Amino acid sequence: MRRSAPRRSAPLASPGRRGGRAPGSAEVAKRPAVSGERAKCGVQGRCSLTKRPVLGVCPSLPGYGFSDKPAAPGWGIERISDAWCELMARLGYRRFGAQGSDWGTSIATSIGQRQPDRVAGIHLMPPLAPPDPATSDDLTGAERAALATLREADEWGSGYSAQQSTRPQTVGCGLVDSPAALCAGASSARLYWESLRQVNEWISGSAGAPVTVSTGCSVFPKELQRPSRRWAERRFPNIRYWNEPGKSGHFAAFEQPALFVDEVRSFFRLVR
Repeated sequence: MRRSAPRRSAPLASPGRRGGRAPGSAEVAKRPAVSGERAKCGVQGRCSLTKRPVLGVCPSLPGYGFSDKPAAPGWGIERISDAWCELMARLGYRRFGAQGSDWGTSIATSIGQRQPDRVAGIHLMPPLAPPDPATSDDLTGAERAALATLREADEWGSGYSAQQSTRPQTVGCGLVDSPAALCAGASSARLYWESLRQVNEWISGSAGAPVTVSTGCSVFPKELQRPSRRWAERRFPNIRYWNEPGKSGHFAAFEQPALFVDEVRSFFRLVR
């Protein structure tokens, strides 16, 4: 299956766990995400249990949105996850939670793997984990449906990711020639080239090294990757929250924003 699908991952932090001055509003670094510049583009609320302010820091991935394009190769998942941790350190947060979907799922997972002492937990929409071969003779109906969706997407819906991860220059010619091509959203070609093979392995190959930090998982019914909990637990052995909402899909934060917020809150109120 050659499709990974958010384009942002959002660290969540509480001023009670930061050093330095508290920001007047959410702060997001630009050009690229660790330059130290700040913009008032975040989300702020209060923890339902402690009543302390909780700040959402929503950085744009390098080459997306408000971030400049990388000046050199090497901005794959691991480097971006390290950059997010550096960003949070520069903003004064010693400890935070990480949330992600699409590319952000892999980046938040990488944060949990590479710097587990920095995060209270990670919330993933969805967790990326391959089917467990040991269950092949005992699949549930939901697992069979999930496998069918992956097969269909691999056959009919993954052309763009194959193009961008193998011959991105073909797309690049259209980008520099046509404003319409630029608006069509091919800015992700670089990240596909850097990291898609690794993500594909997590989706349909090996579970890889376990991610032991506290993990919350929200699997929406129209998502392409819908691992069952028993599949996900092979890679994420410390799942503290699991839910399968009844509606929405890959872009749940845009399609069902209130539901998305409820999912994020439901997990992070369990961890500190």
